[in-house]
Amino acid sequence: MWSQITEWPSKPVKLVEAFAPGGPAGIIARFLSQRLSAEYLFKSLAKVNILQAPYAGAGPALNAVMGDQIQLASVALPAAVSLVKAGKVKPLAERVSSMPDVPTVVELGFPSFNFATWVGVFAPSKTPASIVARLNSELNFTLQTPEVQQQMAHAGFSPIGGSLIKSSDYVKAELLKYDRLVKETGITAE
Repeated sequence: MWSQITEWPSKPVKLVEAFAPGGPAGIIARFLSQRLSAEYLFKSLAKVNILQAPYAGAGPALNAVMGDQIQLASVALPAAVSLVKAGKVKPLAERVSSMPDVPTVVELGFPSFNFATWVGVFAPSKTPASIVARLNSELNFTLQTPEVQQQMAHAGFSPIGGSLIKSSDYVKAELLKYDRLVKETGITAE
């Protein structure tokens, strides 16, 4: 999710409009996978040179946005939901059921952008297959209960669940994607 200070224009934002080409680049917050998604979106796809400021997590980054110290923060939606609902930050790109009017990055003109913040449950590699299967079954059941669905939607999550094979394939594909994008963007560990 991209959060923006609320005083900026409320017209449909093309995500990088506020950082018009030829003008000074905006500063966005950086941490974990959000840094890579920001680098890829702005530098590779939108061809906007951005300066990233390191923050120790979504909370400090969002505080910096609200304090007008930075223009944008790339954070996972659950970290910003309460601030969005309070009108303290404005989501620019993230569609979830609780915010159906917020466009996706793809709808903003970047069809090759494919990033999602996800949460997985992992067990040690030596855990017996029968226990892993049981945990998977119980987690899938729990994710489908109305109470959990409601709480997760309120927090900005869209629970999916799935089979062990589907989950494993997804994680492997994500690792390959991130490896490719790290090479493409030239990001290095700092």
